[in-house]
Amino acid sequence: MEKKIIKIWRKLERHGRNIRSLPSNVSRILKELREISANLKEIQSACEYLISRSPIDLRLELISGTLDNLKSRAFLVEKQQVELLRQQIELREAVRSLQILFDGHAKSAPGRGNVLLSDERLLTRISLPGHFPNGDPILFVNAYDKLIVPKLAMNGYYELESSYFVARNVKANDHVVDVGANFGYYTVLMGSLVGWKGKVVAFEPEPRMARLLRENALINWIDPCVQIIQAACAENAGGIELYTSQARAANTGTKIPTIGEGFGEDFEFRPFHARSVLIDDALQFLEGRVDFMKMDVEGFEVSALRGARKTIAENPNIKIMMEWSPGQLQANGFELPAVARELMEFGLSCYTLHAGGRPGDVAPMDFRSLPEAGYQNIVLMRSPG
Repeated sequence: MEKKIIKIWRKLERHGRNIRSLPSNVSRILKELREISANLKEIQSACEYLISRSPIDLRLELISGTLDNLKSRAFLVEKQQVELLRQQIELREAVRSLQILFDGHAKSAPGRGNVLLSDERLLTRISLPGHFPNGDPILFVNAYDKLIVPKLAMNGYYELESSYFVARNVKANDHVVDVGANFGYYTVLMGSLVGWKGKVVAFEPEPRMARLLRENALINWIDPCVQIIQAACAENAGGIELYTSQARAANTGTKIPTIGEGFGEDFEFRPFHARSVLIDDALQFLEGRVDFMKMDVEGFEVSALRGARKTIAENPNIKIMMEWSPGQLQANGFELPAVARELMEFGLSCYTLHAGGRPGDVAPMDFRSLPEAGYQNIVLMRSPG
């Protein structure tokens, strides 16, 4: 009997525990039912939204989402393309530098690029890799020249920075002017760049150099677009007394330079009379448009520019590359601070070709610093922007 009582008691005890836990179980079940009810409401709302929208609207939303995804991917692709382009540009510049180096070695090899035609005449070429796909321009030059020809014959260029500035800034169909053309280094360079639809006017007063200039335009097949004027450029038209020598014809000017004294007859400067013209009065061939002007007249640049005021004023986008030779300017009676002020009055900005980057790069230069600047070629042009 006692055992039965214990057994019944244990059953009651077990049922009591279950009864005590009943409230918590019921609470958990109710919570789950509420969550199910909330999910059912969301499903019901979604179904009602889908039923209320037309198939076209749903497709447009799908397309919009797809477009957003594509735009995001396109942006990443564009970034990759920009980086690839930057690497390609760097590679091209590196290759171009190697081309210049290798071409210089090829030019200096015996018999490469230079042909001695007679005691007085040498055939050479201009070599600026990447700028003349149809072949390098060629030049007849004075074999006695001791100023330009030695470097040109060995390197394939003269004034590397200036040559590349011309090559990168003179474009097809441009109208250009070469003041102080000599045998035509820059005339041929620019004429080869502008093509037959472009125009070149070249001024050269020295008779022997003017003859070479005509021949060099002819052998490069640019003579139809080149107008050669055998005259000096000045602020007054008429006549002018100049001096030249066999060995340094590129120094032909109004004053006798002291360089080369005592080196022999080839270096002796002799006077000759030349016609002088204003640049403004001699450009009918260019139809009033001038995109680029190169000027090298041995310290007489101020006078030549005074005769080009109208040309510069009517061509505000003109680029002028000119020699800055303090000693020669002063020898011609020009005070350097006054020259700097006069150049500033043309309304253009000043740049130096000694920029320290790629050949032909320029860097801004304050006109006020010109009087203290050394010999170099400078550029006058409108500031970018």
